[in-house]
Amino acid sequence: MKRRVVVFLSVLVLFIIIIFAGYSVLIKIRCPSDYSGNSDYCCSLEKNYVDENECFIKYALSSKDLSVCDKINSEINIDECYARFAIETNDMSICFDIESRRSEVDCFVYFAGKDYDSDICGYIKNKEYDFDCYIFLAGKQKNESLCFFINKSDKKDFCFSEIAEKNNNLSICEFIVGRNSRDGEHGRNSCKTYIAIVNNDETICDRIEFEGDYNSERCKNEVEEYGWAKV
Repeated sequence: MKRRVVVFLSVLVLFIIIIFAGYSVLIKIRCPSDYSGNSDYCCSLEKNYVDENECFIKYALSSKDLSVCDKINSEINIDECYARFAIETNDMSICFDIESRRSEVDCFVYFAGKDYDSDICGYIKNKEYDFDCYIFLAGKQKNESLCFFINKSDKKDFCFSEIAEKNNNLSICEFIVGRNSRDGEHGRNSCKTYIAIVNNDETICDRIEFEGDYNSERCKNEVEEYGWAKV
C-alpha cells in the first residue's frame, strides 16, 4: 500500500513539474524578455492580438526602430506604439503622426506635463478632447487660467473646481457657470462646500446663497459630520 502511495505521489510530482515547465516555455514563447531578434518573431505568435501587438511595441522600443510599429494590424495599436515610442525616445514630433484620439492626447499630455508648456495642448488635432491636456496641466501647475482654454463647458467647470480645491481658493469657484444658472449655482456651491469641509470652517457655508441641493445648511451639516475626513 505504501509503495502505491509513493508511486502515485512520484507520478503526481512529475506531472506537476512537466506542466510547470510547459507553462514556462509557453510564457517564454508568447512573452519573450529579449526582443533583440527579428520582429518577424512577433508574427509567429498565436493570433492573440494583445500578445502580438505588445510584442511589436516592445521590439520597436528595444530596437529603437519606429517602423516596427507599422507591422501591427490594428490602427489603434499602431498609434499606441507611436505614442509609447515618442515618450520612450523623448521625441514629440512623433505625436503629430498619431491619428487615434486617446494615443494622440496621451502623447501630447506627456510632453506638456514634462515641459510645463500649455502651448503643447494646442497641438492636439481634435479640439473636442484637448481638455484632458489643459486639466492635467492646470492641476499640475495649480493654475486656473489654463481652464479658460477648454471649450467644453462641463470640462471647464470641472477644471475650475479641481483647481479651487487644490489651491484652497474660494474665488476660483465663482468661475463655474454650469449648463444654466441653476446648474451653475449648484456647481459653485458644491465647490465651496468641499473647501469648507477641507478647512473645517462652517463660516464658508455662509457664502452659499442658493437653496438647492447644496445649500448653506447642508454645507454646515457636512462640515460638522466630515470635518477633515475628505482631505
